[in-house]
Amino acid sequence: MTFRGNGHWPINLGDATIYLTVVVLLAVNTALQPNFIQVSNLLYVLGTALPLVFAAAAQGLVMLTSSIDLAAGSIISLTNVLVVVFIGQGSVVAIGLAIAAGVVVGTLAGLLTTLLRLPSIIVTLALSSIWAGLALYILPTPRSGLPASLGQLTTGSTPLWVTLALVGAWLWLARTPLGKRIYALGSSENAAYMAGISILRTKLIVFAISGGLLALAAIMLSATTGGGDPLSGAPITLQTIAAAVLGGISFRGGKGSLVGAVAGAIVLALITNVVFYTGASAFYQGVVYGVLLVLALALSRFTSHRWVRVPRPSFTRSIG
Repeated sequence: MTFRGNGHWPINLGDATIYLTVVVLLAVNTALQPNFIQVSNLLYVLGTALPLVFAAAAQGLVMLTSSIDLAAGSIISLTNVLVVVFIGQGSVVAIGLAIAAGVVVGTLAGLLTTLLRLPSIIVTLALSSIWAGLALYILPTPRSGLPASLGQLTTGSTPLWVTLALVGAWLWLARTPLGKRIYALGSSENAAYMAGISILRTKLIVFAISGGLLALAAIMLSATTGGGDPLSGAPITLQTIAAAVLGGISFRGGKGSLVGAVAGAIVLALITNVVFYTGASAFYQGVVYGVLLVLALALSRFTSHRWVRVPRPSFTRSIG
C-alpha cells in the first residue's frame, strides 16, 4: 500500500485562525499556570464561558442574515430575572417561562425589523432600553438563593456535553432548507426574495431562535452566579459581537458558522483567564483585555480573505 496526494483541500485562513488562537491561548494560560491543562480546569473554564457561548451563537445567527441584535444583553437581563422571580414555582416552570419570553421578544424584534423595514440596529437598540427597563421593574435589586441543582448545568462534564449539543444542532440546521435560506438571505436579500424565499418568515424564525438561545444564556448565567441581576446582561452585547466576528461571521451576512462563534466565545474566556493570571491590577485588566482582543480581531480580519491549499491524502494499493 502506498501513500500519495490526491488533489487539495482549500482552507480559509480566517476560519482556521480562530482555532489556532484557542490553542495559542491554551499555551499562554499553561505558561502562566502550569497545572492549567487539566480536565477539571478546562471544564471549569468552559462552564464559566457557557453564558457567552450561547449568547455568541444567538448573535452569530442574527448576523448571518446581515442583521445585528443590540438588545442581546437586555434580553439576557430580562430572562435572568424571570428565572429568579419564578424559581419558587419550580425550576422547570422558571426555565420554561424564561425560554418562552426569550422567543417572544426575539420574534417581536424580527417582526418590527421586517414589517417596518427598519435597520435591525435601530429596532434592537430601542428594544434594548425597553427590556432593560422591564428587567429593573421586575427585579429592582439583585437576588440570590437559586437552588444548587441549577448550578449543575455549568459544573462537571455537563458544559462539554451542552456545548457539543449546541454545535451538533447548528451543524444539522445548516444543512436543512432553513439553514440554506438563512445563508441566502444574508448573502443578498433581493436575490433571496427573487428566489421565492419568504423574508418575513425566515427572519422571524431566526430572531425567535436567537431569543431562545439568549434565554438559555441567561439560564446558564443564573446557574453560574446562583442568582439574578437586572444589569447582568449589560456588558454581554458587545462581547457577543466580538465573539461572532472573531469566529469568522461577517457583518455583511451570509458567511461564517455558529461553530466559529462558539470558538470566539471560548477565546474571550481564555483572554479573561490570561488577564487574571498575569496578576494585573483592576485598573489595567481592562487595558490588557482590550489589547488582546484587538490583536485577535486584527489577526482574524487579516486572514479572513486568505486561502491555502492543503494536500488531500489517499491510500492506494499496489498490485504486482
